[in-house]
Amino acid sequence: MSVIELGGSIPALTPHASSVSLPTWADNVAYEEAQPRVMNKMTTGYPRFFIHKAIVAFAEDVVKKYGNTDLSAMLFPSCRTAQGCVDFILVREPSIPPHHLQIVDLVLDKRRPISETLAKVFPSVSAVLFRKYLFPIAKQYWQHSGAGISSRRAEFCHGLFQEGVLIDERTSQPSKNGTNGFPKPCKGPRRYQRASTDKIPLIPKPDRASSEEAQQKPSTNESPDTRESSQFLEERFGRNLDVSLVENAKLAIRRRISGTLMGEVDLSVAPSLQITSSARGSLSHDDVYLYPCGMNSIFNAHKMMLKARGQLKSISFGFPYIDTLKILEKFGPGCLFYGNGSSADLDDLEARLERGERYLALFCEFPGNPMLKCPDLKRIRALADTYGFGMVVDETIGNFINVNVFPYADVVVSSLTKIFSGECNVMGEVQYEDNYWAEDAIFMERNSRHFVSRIERINDNAEVICDILRIHPLVKAVYYPKYNQSREFYDACRTPTGGYGGLLSFEFQTKAQAIAFFDRIETAKGPSLGTNFTLTSPYVILAHFLELEWAAQFGVPADLIRISVGLEDADDLKSRFAEALLAAEKIGVLNSSGQGFIYMAPQKRSRREDDDEIIAVESASSSLRHESHRKKVRLSVNQFQASKSRSARGPTPTDSSSDEDEDLLNVAEEYTSAPPASTQYEILRDGDFKHLQNPDHDDRIATQRLVARKQLMGENREADNAIIQEITCYNFMCHERLSVKLGPLINFVVGHNGSGKSAVLTAITLCLGGKAASTNRGASLKSLIKTGTDSAILVIKLKNEGNDAYQPDVYGESIIIERHFSRSGGSSYKLKSAMGRVISSKKADVDDIIEYYQLQVDNPMNVLTQDAAKSFITSSTPSQKYKFFVEGVQLEALDNDYKVVSELCDNIERKLEDTKGDIEDLKKNADAAIEKRRIVQEHEGMRLAAKNLQRQSAWSQVVAAQQKIGDQQKEVALISEALQKTDNMLERARTTARQIEEELVPLKEEEKKAKAVHKEASDEVQKVHSQQREIRNNLVAAKKKVTDFKADIEAEVQRMEDANGGAQARKATELHEAEQATRDTKDALKRNEEEGPTLEGQRRAAAEELKKTETSVTQKRQEVEQIRNRLKSLTQNREDIMAGYDTRLPQLLKMIRDQQSQFKEKPVGPIGFHITVLKPSWSNTIETVLGNALNSFVVTCKSDQTVLSRMIKHLNMQSTTPVIIGNRHPINTNGNEPDPQYETILRVLDIDDDLVRNQLIINQSIEQSILVPKRTDALRIMYDQPSKPRNVRQCFSHHDSRRDYGHRFAWTGRNKNLEDMTGVKYQFRKSRMKSDAETQIHYQKDIFAQAERDRVKAENESAQARAKLQKLQTGITQHKRECDKLKIAVQRAEEKCEALQAELDRDTVEDGRFEALKGLLEEAERALEIDQTSYGNLTEAKEALADCEAKLRKAQERFRRIEQARKLELINKNAAFEKVNDLEGAKAHAIRKKDQQAAQVESFTAQASQVSARVPINEGETSASLDAKIKKMQSQIKAYNRRVGGTDQEVYEAAIEAMEKHNNAKTSRKEIEGILEALKHSFMKRIVMFRRFQQHISARSRINFNYLLSERAFRGKLTIDHINKKLDVHVEPDEMTKSGKGRQTKTLSGGEKSFSSICLLLSLWEAMGAPLRCLDEFDVFMDDVNRDVSTKMIISAARRSVGRQFILITPKALVPELQVRKILFDPREKQRRIDEMVQDDD
Repeated sequence: MSVIELGGSIPALTPHASSVSLPTWADNVAYEEAQPRVMNKMTTGYPRFFIHKAIVAFAEDVVKKYGNTDLSAMLFPSCRTAQGCVDFILVREPSIPPHHLQIVDLVLDKRRPISETLAKVFPSVSAVLFRKYLFPIAKQYWQHSGAGISSRRAEFCHGLFQEGVLIDERTSQPSKNGTNGFPKPCKGPRRYQRASTDKIPLIPKPDRASSEEAQQKPSTNESPDTRESSQFLEERFGRNLDVSLVENAKLAIRRRISGTLMGEVDLSVAPSLQITSSARGSLSHDDVYLYPCGMNSIFNAHKMMLKARGQLKSISFGFPYIDTLKILEKFGPGCLFYGNGSSADLDDLEARLERGERYLALFCEFPGNPMLKCPDLKRIRALADTYGFGMVVDETIGNFINVNVFPYADVVVSSLTKIFSGECNVMGEVQYEDNYWAEDAIFMERNSRHFVSRIERINDNAEVICDILRIHPLVKAVYYPKYNQSREFYDACRTPTGGYGGLLSFEFQTKAQAIAFFDRIETAKGPSLGTNFTLTSPYVILAHFLELEWAAQFGVPADLIRISVGLEDADDLKSRFAEALLAAEKIGVLNSSGQGFIYMAPQKRSRREDDDEIIAVESASSSLRHESHRKKVRLSVNQFQASKSRSARGPTPTDSSSDEDEDLLNVAEEYTSAPPASTQYEILRDGDFKHLQNPDHDDRIATQRLVARKQLMGENREADNAIIQEITCYNFMCHERLSVKLGPLINFVVGHNGSGKSAVLTAITLCLGGKAASTNRGASLKSLIKTGTDSAILVIKLKNEGNDAYQPDVYGESIIIERHFSRSGGSSYKLKSAMGRVISSKKADVDDIIEYYQLQVDNPMNVLTQDAAKSFITSSTPSQKYKFFVEGVQLEALDNDYKVVSELCDNIERKLEDTKGDIEDLKKNADAAIEKRRIVQEHEGMRLAAKNLQRQSAWSQVVAAQQKIGDQQKEVALISEALQKTDNMLERARTTARQIEEELVPLKEEEKKAKAVHKEASDEVQKVHSQQREIRNNLVAAKKKVTDFKADIEAEVQRMEDANGGAQARKATELHEAEQATRDTKDALKRNEEEGPTLEGQRRAAAEELKKTETSVTQKRQEVEQIRNRLKSLTQNREDIMAGYDTRLPQLLKMIRDQQSQFKEKPVGPIGFHITVLKPSWSNTIETVLGNALNSFVVTCKSDQTVLSRMIKHLNMQSTTPVIIGNRHPINTNGNEPDPQYETILRVLDIDDDLVRNQLIINQSIEQSILVPKRTDALRIMYDQPSKPRNVRQCFSHHDSRRDYGHRFAWTGRNKNLEDMTGVKYQFRKSRMKSDAETQIHYQKDIFAQAERDRVKAENESAQARAKLQKLQTGITQHKRECDKLKIAVQRAEEKCEALQAELDRDTVEDGRFEALKGLLEEAERALEIDQTSYGNLTEAKEALADCEAKLRKAQERFRRIEQARKLELINKNAAFEKVNDLEGAKAHAIRKKDQQAAQVESFTAQASQVSARVPINEGETSASLDAKIKKMQSQIKAYNRRVGGTDQEVYEAAIEAMEKHNNAKTSRKEIEGILEALKHSFMKRIVMFRRFQQHISARSRINFNYLLSERAFRGKLTIDHINKKLDVHVEPDEMTKSGKGRQTKTLSGGEKSFSSICLLLSLWEAMGAPLRCLDEFDVFMDDVNRDVSTKMIISAARRSVGRQFILITPKALVPELQVRKILFDPREKQRRIDEMVQDDD
């Protein structure tokens, strides 16, 4: 795709694109610096960093309508997300007044009828309005949380807003008539309307131009009412999308994510929920939650974790995407950041966990962005299970088709904006509060239908790009999951069909190359990733521009380039990258000296012959390199190598290759310029070729060594390693499967044309890292794939035994190398052990093995292809032969290395010469700075004086504060002393009062008893007086009767005596007396028994009365104690407003303050804080009536109620702290209050907040609750009037006598016509309302005095009841004794009567007159006795009454005296008590002041300690005087600083900096000079070694050539002209004269020429040290004789080459005595003749 112009959308012409074009490196930097030239061209941008213009326009209109010019707005999809923005701003700026922030919730106007589709979409927006200076903070929330609205939602809702359909929720109320006067139902913008039958259609305003969502124009024959306006056009797919199917679209997306739905789906039918299996295991669509954008899911996952597990730190593991880290740092307690994400980091984390540290959750990316590293999820999961933290994995880069992280994660987040959508025109994410906009969801569903196939292709394309970059020498490193060291962690989660993703990053050797590449690459260039088109960006510049150094410390370079690979054709991508790489090549790679570049090469296995002298160089690198097993830095020229051998010799740090690699290198060669014909280096290197001036001497020495070597070497033997044992090809060239086993020494591969001879050699070259172009068999790898197949495989088995085997513990006795390549251009390697186990798939590991064993397959002399062999043998010129020679024996490679060293030395010398003047300048600068420092030091005294004054000033405040503490301590001591005296006085008063009260108790009892006895006596006297007259009359009559009866009896006795002599009369008299005594006793017993129940009843009544009085006493005492405590609390806690509340209330208030940002408006409460009682006498009544309402808080919205309720629940205060939702609009009570003559609760309260006043009016009716002190007045007002009092709902009054009770009078019943009178039990507690402290205390003192009087009265009544009960109990006991005595007396009297009656019966005469008279006499006597007794009782009662009155007067007098003393002591005690309370309050106040002053001293001390240690203050100095001196001295110092050009510190720092620069420069120069000297010394030694090697290898080649010619009796000469760079052969056949000089090869016959070329080749082979020698069709131009001779000569030479393997390819049959290792099949065996084919057809 062509590069989009600056500021254009990506994709182009897409209004809702989520990326923007920044086509040059400078544009990206300018964007980060907000340069106008870039910002003015921005049409869009990455949504969270760039606020879309549609959103900006909408926000501006909202501000115009609901704000003013000083405000800005940020738009969110819901009130909840908007509140989150407000909370974030308040946390960041806690000083912001609440009215500076406002939320406007825009919803559909309920007064308008809304179409079904529009109602289903439910468009809404919440706007946060704030002052403009707060915009950067609000923008942070928008960016980090991802909670802002999408551009589609903004565009759509803006239209509704402009039409008046979307309005403030506070004004949206449904109309009663349905239409509310509007002409037609509202249907919203056109793409959301349904076809309507309304005659007047609602025409929306024109939509913005959009190629993606163009509205369909109605045809001319269609009316607007018949159009299907509920759908909108998606031009990308050429069809309409029905928004009403949004729920089905969301379900389809969730199904795709869960792996239960692939490909297309018909949204008009809800996707079936009958799922049988999922590509992601047990995951179902119910486990997937959609969020508006990627970062929003991480934001909400973090919030969810905090809510579930509390305020714990999180862990960010690995270098993350920028906003992930910001979320963890800014939206919680912070995080522990492990930027490297390494095993060492996990070790540190585990150590922390073992020490007891606990964390919320670990957040990581898999792989990370941009370095593509993968964390060890398995180990992290184990730690999470062990130590109980959550695990959140962002799989966006890997995506859920390539990797499955669910076995290890608790929460998985994945950005759908990326590869899941691919179109880069819609945002989305996995998580939940469903704010996903309908249009966004439908686009997402449409874009994601083929995401599986897209991912597979992108995976392949990404590997192709990696291959191109990894082989390029300018590319320093490529970062891709397949090639990173963390690949094993990626593979552990990779799905069976998954690849390595479409994102890669890389860096160049220099920043200039990166800029050149980026500016040249023809792809889309901007933020985002996962698009269907390739997207390039300088990621670190965009993401970490202000923190580049911070990112670099975690291995993230500033010049990193990130590539998101797309779906383009692979060849097209290769071409674009090749062109961009060429642009980078023109820049070159500069090293520290200004030229040359640094390059990697592996260690080589050194080979020594038995004579202990190096006779072969088998390494492409010189001994300049520091050897290690891994690749090290080496020097090379500042250009691509001009030859294939150079390219092959310098392996790059890549892991796989492509057949396009050679194309890049061939193009690079076009820019290579030949070196000058003669340079200073060449002159130094050649040394006039003096070392080559004695070739004869050199040849003699070489001959001696050759002879000695033959004697030492012995017979040929196979090598322990580096031997190719078997070659296997699949679908290669024309072979479906070709397998050749090779021997360890000499191998002849013979076969007809097409049998696969050359395929063997080609396979060796390619499988061992060679390029396709070097085989001359094809331009690329894909051209070598068998026709009809898509891929090919080459396999080589290498022997790996002996002491110098390559990692034998890993690979075993053999190493299997496989190369896979396909027609799509991809190529990869596999390294396997002898057992077939895959060890590695990195090409770098293959290169290491090839370099280690020196299998130089790209060396033209080592593996001589068919074409090269023909050219070398038949038509090569002397210059070409020389080129073959220097390449084959590695002279050219060493020459190139030494040339770079020479140039490096020259550059260093020039650099040193150029910077010589810099040292002198630095010296001058240092001297000048030192001179300034000396001048400054001379004025050090002034500065020291100023510093001393500053120290004294700092500590003077401490001294002054400490003096105040001393004064306050004295004040506290004085108050404490006075308080101690008053306490002693109070204690004495209390002791005296207790003693008096103890004396009063028996006196009170005695008085009670006397009063009771006196009362009883008085009653008895009164009763007797009333009976006295009657008794007197009865007594006279009774006496007369007795006298009369006695006379009659005497007469009768006389008569009887006259009859019987007088005995019977005497017995009768005795009997009469006995009977009278019996009757008297029985009467007494009866009276006694009748008195028993009365006495018992009186006792029970007295006991009940005592119980009541004791209960009353207890209550009164408790009441007194409560009032005393309340009075004490009022005195001591005059300033403690929380004393009456829940002890957890301070914690709640602190939480509200700390988390104030979570509230739209700070809660008001508790309500009691805002109430002041104007009349304390009603305090208890109001406290009881209002009850728990005084503890409640008032908020203004439901969200605030939810937040506050959560805090209250956290503190377990639900039962005591209600939360009420209220409105600040004041309630007007005018016309609704009672008559002004009545006090109401509202009138006796002062309420300072309208929210509180409103709630008490609404819930407690305080404006209609009247207060009447007297109960009788309350009854009269409420019930004794003709009509109910107006606007009175209830009335409260005090109890007549009790202080803990009151009365409530109201009306009840259906019509409120029934009287409702209830008692009110006061809840005595510490006051929760405010009042005038002194008035409240005075009122409580009055209550306390009354309660004391009630207590004394109750105690007196209790003592009287107790005395009465004791008296009654004593009387009952005496009564029982008398009853027992009377029963005995009755029994004895009856027995006596019976005896006398028996005697009388014996003597009785018949006449009964005597008995009758006797009976009448007895009755008369009894009556007389009764009257006399009654009369006597009166006298006794009078005497008892007089005695009681005397005792009572005496007791009352004693009680009066003691009571007066008690009252006096009570007055003294109360006065002392009040004084104690006053002094305690004063002491507490003084202590608080002292503590505050102590805290201030501590603060001043801490501040002063930061200035200096404590210093003494001069006498008479104060803080003010010291400050004046400091100011004066600072003015002097400033004037001095102006003269010296800066402050003292600046002068000192400048001097130090100047000296450091000078010293560093000298040190650096000295170090460079030392390095240069060592480098020159080493270089000269290498030049000497180079000359010796050149001399030795030339002589050895000449001797071997002559020796080989002699095998056929030829003689000749090998001329190696290093001066003219030519190698020529002169051969003299033996039939020629021996005196001749010989002929050149062009004069020889074909066979002779081929033979001589074979001799030359063998001589060069002998000079080389590679273990493998390959030759293809060497005998093609030879006759049979020369072929036989050449073959034998090759065999002989091979046998002399101990341990070398030869692979010789020939189509000819060999001589019989030769043993052929492998003869390939004849391809003609599979062919048929034409007649056979015709016959088959018949």
